[in-house]
Amino acid sequence: MQKKNDEGFQTIFGIRYSQYVKSDVDIRHYFVFDKKHTIAVRTAFGLAIPYGNSIDIPFEKGFYGGGANGMRAWILRYLGPGAYPNLNNNIERVGDVKIEANIEYRFPIFKVFKGAFFYDIGNIWLLSENETFPGGKFKFKNFISELAMDVGIGLRLDFKYFIFRVDVAQQMMDPAREKGDRWVIGENNNWFNPVYNLGIGYPF
Repeated sequence: MQKKNDEGFQTIFGIRYSQYVKSDVDIRHYFVFDKKHTIAVRTAFGLAIPYGNSIDIPFEKGFYGGGANGMRAWILRYLGPGAYPNLNNNIERVGDVKIEANIEYRFPIFKVFKGAFFYDIGNIWLLSENETFPGGKFKFKNFISELAMDVGIGLRLDFKYFIFRVDVAQQMMDPAREKGDRWVIGENNNWFNPVYNLGIGYPF
């Protein structure tokens, strides 16, 4: 039987439960040339909306940026939300909205060694203001300027039954920087700061 706790939220067996709706769309297409050269394209969109007994969606159900299968120049869960200026680098971030696109050119090198060039663009956002993440709210007029971008190269060891992957990515645009100063490449002598990712299988 449902009861309310001291904060006015409903509980089951004394535990507050969450209510939310979530949609996640992932579209992929592969252009295969002579069975060895491939251009892989992915677009991903996500939206999660809390309602009723929830103010926020559960942390583990939120969308995140960064990592070996997404925005590869950012550490997993350390991109965004929105234009949040990285005031606290020790906080993992999740969002209610996700927009991401990736393109990767895959080619053979020698025997089991395969290579890749890739480009990633995207970010996550919140649906409402949050004092922990100022600048993280999704605003239609701002979201394009808050898209992060990176480029990189990858080496794959293709053993048929599994693929071991190493990707090296460099930030191009960083939405955590001040608007008008988000271009990273060449901005000072220390702009080159690649992120290395290890993975099993292709990222998409």
